Amino acid sequence: MLNSPFAKRNVRFGVALVYVLTALLALSLVSAQLRSIDRHTDELALQRGEGLFRLIELTRLWNARHGGVYVPEGPNAQANPHLEHPKRDIRSDDGLALTMINPAYMTRQIAELAEQALGERLHITSLKPLRPANAPDPWERQALEIFELREKTHLLELIEAPDGPVYRYMAPLEVKQPCLACHEKQEYKLGDIRGGISVTMDARPLLAVRDAQHWQVIWGFGGAALVVALLLHLVIASQFKYVRRLHRVNESQERLIAERTEHLRQANQELNEEVVQRKSLEEKLRHLAYFDALTGLPNRSMFDDRLHQALGHADRYKCLFALAYVDLDYFKEVNDTHGHTIGDKVLLEVARRLQGEVRESDTVARLGGDEFAIILHHVVDSMEVDSVAQRINARLVEPFIFGEVEAHLSASIGIALYPQHGDTAEKLVDVADAAMYAVKEAGRNAYRIA
Repeated sequence: MLNSPFAKRNVRFGVALVYVLTALLALSLVSAQLRSIDRHTDELALQRGEGLFRLIELTRLWNARHGGVYVPEGPNAQANPHLEHPKRDIRSDDGLALTMINPAYMTRQIAELAEQALGERLHITSLKPLRPANAPDPWERQALEIFELREKTHLLELIEAPDGPVYRYMAPLEVKQPCLACHEKQEYKLGDIRGGISVTMDARPLLAVRDAQHWQVIWGFGGAALVVALLLHLVIASQFKYVRRLHRVNESQERLIAERTEHLRQANQELNEEVVQRKSLEEKLRHLAYFDALTGLPNRSMFDDRLHQALGHADRYKCLFALAYVDLDYFKEVNDTHGHTIGDKVLLEVARRLQGEVRESDTVARLGGDEFAIILHHVVDSMEVDSVAQRINARLVEPFIFGEVEAHLSASIGIALYPQHGDTAEKLVDVADAAMYAVKEAGRNAYRIA
């Protein structure tokens, strides 16, 4: 029967089915990976555009709060013909001609500098522009209309421009209290959308990285799928030949063949169980090597690896991140008073509270004992770091209650910023550690940015 055309056709069908199923599985995995890479690329562009917008928005707010600023009039700062102000142009006591720079004028000058230095174009625009050059293009007009309806708080789109692909980001400018001095004349009210700022970024560097990652995924999964399919093909072919040889054996040997088949089945089952056990053991060993056994947080080895990854990422994309060393105050007293069991529970709760005050993309690690470390990725400025440190201090002074036991402690936090305080892992660790000990000496339960 095994030599019949029907049996051979079934074998060929099985081999073909293996190739088809392997190809479908590979395609689904490749598709998922490609979508993940595309999302990550868009997120990087969004972070870049949003960061530039926030910096410009804060600069404009500072200017508006001061009612405009005066600079020497000259080729780089000519009088603004669209600014209606009784003291637009003045002279200093020593006769220097000064002209007022309002938020809109300042934005245009910053946009010129940004395009020269970074190659990224900033454009302030409005549906009711005072200056013709501020009129929106079709894409900006559509975005402003969406912002007017409060449907979205920002827009990001990949567009094919004449000089190459670009990411276009835009967010609205809302009327704030300092802005009413000028915009109230245009019948704007507090909270109205008075316009927006668009950021046009060259997408080619990001797309080049994305495409390279696409090809790595395609070649990697394609090669793996081919190897798996060939191996399965060989297994099917060899099994078919093996079964054919078994069936040529005399009927008198059927019992022996059955016994051997049973032995093979048992051996295969034991082998599978051993493989499963080994994989489980390897996973446990890997977890113990890189994660803290008590809290499940990354340990010092994993922390060092992620710190170097953060340095590489920040150097490549010219972004900021913060390193915080957190040392628990009075933890020894908790251990001495309530015992190590309660001490372990306190450490677990500390880990949970620390993770609750940072983003999922940040890293919280336990370096040993009562010492923790945090990597805050993609921070905008030190004010954002201040906010996180304040929340952590506040959370850790809250009582730790376990049944009838109530423990109290606090934390001393030392913080280093990249690249302000160092551009190597060793330098940032030394700076954060020194800042943490300075907090200890100053009375504890506080934080300090070096």
